[in-house]
Formats: sequence, C-alpha cells, structure tokens
Amino acid sequence: MNSSDAHIILGLNEGASPEEMEAKFQEVYSDYQIRLSNAPTPNLKKLYQKNLQELEEAYNLLSGGVNTSSDLPSSKPQLEVKKTVAPPPPVQTQQHTTAAKTSMASKSAPANTHAGSKKGVLYGGLIALVGIGVSVLFGLLYFQGQAEQDAVKEKMEAEQQKQAEKLERAELLERIFHEEKFKIKNAGRHSLKVLTIAATFMNDKDELEKAEFYSGEIIEAGKTYDAMIVKGSRTIYDGDVISYALSFEYDGTRYTTGGVYSQDAKDGMLIIKMDR
Repeated sequence: MNSSDAHIILGLNEGASPEEMEAKFQEVYSDYQIRLSNAPTPNLKKLYQKNLQELEEAYNLLSGGVNTSSDLPSSKPQLEVKKTVAPPPPVQTQQHTTAAKTSMASKSAPANTHAGSKKGVLYGGLIALVGIGVSVLFGLLYFQGQAEQDAVKEKMEAEQQKQAEKLERAELLERIFHEEKFKIKNAGRHSLKVLTIAATFMNDKDELEKAEFYSGEIIEAGKTYDAMIVKGSRTIYDGDVISYALSFEYDGTRYTTGGVYSQDAKDGMLIIKMDR
C-alpha cells in the first residue's frame, strides 16, 4: 500500500492535516465497526474485518509519515531572508537621548543601548518577513498542487463508488443466499436425475477451492432438491458458491451445465427447464 492508496481508502485528499486524518479515520472506523457488529454471516464479518485492517494500515501509513522531514517545509528560505535583509535605520530611544544630554563622558552606555534597540528592530523585521515568506511559499505550493489534488479527488470518488457498489452487491447476495443449501429445481415435465455436482468456494484463507460429489438424487417434475455439498468438515452453502458445474440425466439423455451461481440462481435456486 502506498500513500495514494491510503488516501483513497480513508477518503482524504493529498495533503490532509493530521486532524483531518484522525477525524476521517474515526468516522470510517466507527461505520465499519457497526457493519461488523450487525453482519449476518461469517463471510460479511470477514469482509468488514479486512476493511478495518486496511483502514488501520492506511491511517498508520499516513500518520506515521506526517512528521518526517520530507513532509515539513524547508528551513532554507528563512536563512536566505535573514542574509539579504538590510538593517533598518537606527532608532533613537528616549534612554539614548537622555544619556547623551546628561553625560558625554559615558560614551559606552548610549552605544550599547542603541545597539540593543537596533537589534530588536532587526529581529522584528526578520520575523515579519519570514512570516510573509512562509505564507507565500504555502500559497505557491497550494496553487501548484491544486491540479494534482483534483485528479486524486476524482480517482478517490470513483474508487469509493466502486467499493460501495461491491459492498452493496455482497450484502444483497448474503441476504439472498444466507445459510441456504445448494437448491436445484426441476422445471421440466419429466423426472431428472442429478449425477455429479461441483462447486468452487473461498476457504478460510481466502483461497479458491473446489468441492465435488456424486448425488444420484432423482428430482420429480416441479420439485426441488437441497444438495448437501461438503468439503472435509465444512458444509458449503449456496452463499459460498462462486461457480458450479452440474451433470444430470433427463428423459434418457445426459446433460452438463454450469456457470456463475449468483447469476444463474434466481432467488437462491438453480432452475433446470429442459422442455421448451
């Protein structure tokens, strides 16, 4: 994960302040915590836990880099201002005037007083000029980086929209397929014999696995069959199935079909209609 990715995950523009980072992190973190607490299935819980982990990594990356020397304004412009500023004209103080009138013998006292006054005015001028220089510097950086910030903002908004659509799709699928078995409906006029069923799914390590078994179940016309797909000690529910392959016999002929389960299964059920 780089800085650009971290800004997109947090929903921030490049150059956001530490306060903005912390506020945005707390806002998004709380939202995912609520989603995690209310997640109806283990799959959604894992999704929200992964989102929280990415959010924390993004925040740690950005907050850990805020105080690095590369992120702070350079101190060189201030040194250059100090070298080029000419001393202001001497300022006659009341103490200096009084000392000059009362004693001509004590020459060192007026000289020291005058030097101190001159030094104070010089430092005051330097502070004012440095402040103006820093303001101008930040202004230049702002205008130079505005185009880049606009581009990042557009990219960030597009990515957020994409993530929101994916999340909405995942939640919809979880509601439809939540804790249901792999359902097959025979919509034909003759009985149907299920031969083999194969399904791919994500295991606990987010790796793709395949489960396959022979069924032999006969589904009468208009009836449904809840297939129990098992991989080791795990039952594969239809909400876990990513793709499927099915072989069956119908009216004395063997057929094979398959595809993406979430697209082919309407209302959580795979409908086989052989009669046209």
